[in-house]
Amino acid sequence: MGLPLHRCEWFQALQEHLLAHGEGLDWRSWPKAFQDALSPEVEHFSKKNEQSIGFFSCLEWEADRQLGEAPPDVYNPKGQNWGLAPYNPLSLHGQAYRPFIELLRANMRRAGAV
Repeated sequence: MGLPLHRCEWFQALQEHLLAHGEGLDWRSWPKAFQDALSPEVEHFSKKNEQSIGFFSCLEWEADRQLGEAPPDVYNPKGQNWGLAPYNPLSLHGQAYRPFIELLRANMRRAGAV
């Protein structure tokens, strides 16, 4: 996944660090220097906290591995393919993406992320 994935890992490590130091969950409330993923402060943080970033990298790898395909089970020995059709982008646009937003909110209601 490259740089976008690494930035996600940096964000997760930085968020954990800042939460431990009394900052809020919302990145918009963080000190200005940490709100820009390309700032020298974020770069310095990422170099100084490689172990924490590595932890989040492992989590992302494991999530990708597990979510890549629903595993085989007694009823579906070859794995699960539910045959769900994708959303119609024109219909989504016409509904201001409401069905997709509701799906994400339902999936994030317990942990704040998918």
